[in-house]
Amino acid sequence: MSKQKQKQNIKEIKTVSDQLVEVKVRWFADSLKKQGLYTKKWEEAYKVYLDDRIGANDEEREKAFDNYDLHDVFLELMNFCKWWDGVYDTEDDHVLIYREE
Repeated sequence: MSKQKQKQNIKEIKTVSDQLVEVKVRWFADSLKKQGLYTKKWEEAYKVYLDDRIGANDEEREKAFDNYDLHDVFLELMNFCKWWDGVYDTEDDHVLIYREE
């Protein structure tokens, strides 16, 4: 496969991944709004979570993108935020700041 073709394939995969994340974030934000729990910070944190899951193994990626149970998704996001904030606790620009929500 030529380098040009490889670059095109990577670009197409990235586009599909971005669209998948966008759809899932929209679902999450709308679900939180219906429950009266929506904040922009939660939406941003969920996008970071999904972007991270894109690079995960197949099982973890499927778990993140196939689950539409708001309770399960929110608990998974909380666990992710705890982990993420623990890793980046000295870098304020990377902390998801879930503690303030």
